[in-house]
Amino acid sequence: MQAHQFSAAYGLLSSKCKTVTTQQQMQNYWDLVEKNRGKVQSWTQQGFQVYSGTGGSSVNLGYALKCANGNSGVTFSCVEENGKWLIQGFNFSG
Repeated sequence: MQAHQFSAAYGLLSSKCKTVTTQQQMQNYWDLVEKNRGKVQSWTQQGFQVYSGTGGSSVNLGYALKCANGNSGVTFSCVEENGKWLIQGFNFSG
């Protein structure tokens, strides 16, 4: 996403996530971050949590984003689908 390769980034979404998020919506979220905080300069992983239950496993990844005009953050919730870890949901903050 930082390189504005939204088609490739959209390919990392799970099939469930794609039912509620279009590629254009994902790009709009990113554009809003850059509009409010400026161009992203770096990502730093801030957290990693693994959840396991009867419905399967999931992983939450948190990142701090250093931007030209301030900081932001993003959290990705990932699930395994067809042998690959894909993004089930994401949330931008700040």
